[in-house]
Amino acid sequence: MKHLPNLFSIIRILCSPAIFVLLIISVLDQTAMGLYMAWAFGLFVFAACTDWVDGTLARALNATSKLGAKLDLLADKLLVGITLLGIIISNLLVMPKQLWPIVIAVGAFLLAATSLRDYLVTRLRVKGVAFGLDMPASFLAKSKTAVIMSGIGLYLAAWPFDNAELLTLGAIVTLIGALLSLFTGFQYLTAYQKAKAKFQQKI
Repeated sequence: MKHLPNLFSIIRILCSPAIFVLLIISVLDQTAMGLYMAWAFGLFVFAACTDWVDGTLARALNATSKLGAKLDLLADKLLVGITLLGIIISNLLVMPKQLWPIVIAVGAFLLAATSLRDYLVTRLRVKGVAFGLDMPASFLAKSKTAVIMSGIGLYLAAWPFDNAELLTLGAIVTLIGALLSLFTGFQYLTAYQKAKAKFQQKI
């Protein structure tokens, strides 16, 4: 039972490439686009829910561990990053080439504000250990993941439900989550720099 939370994290990791494939197939086979997008949306919602389930189970079973925490973070990064990548590529495949620079610019910003930001923060955490710095995820940092996942979920829901308002709302919520991600990343960087400067003063 203590391995159950990790199993849900692994399931979330496996869902990520499946969602990516569904997004790409949906634009390659537009006769069944709604069906593929419905599957992508359902699978994303299921995967996002496992993020809450594995954390709840880990606490309930007293099964928290360093491996579990790393798997959870990896699963979140892959789910958000790979799904965003699938959305970006699928949009490029259906949009006129003159709009590609806009799609690429927005996509690059979202990926940098989420996946790249998470990678850099992880590096800061590792380096911060040398300075005695412990940087647990803040409430705001945890919340930004929920906001981003909610935004992506709304965006994906727009297609099977044929609702343009959901598309716009999803894009806005995802953008807000990305901005929160950058803000919390800046907070981590500030904490790291202060800890490093304090450590160097002692030396």
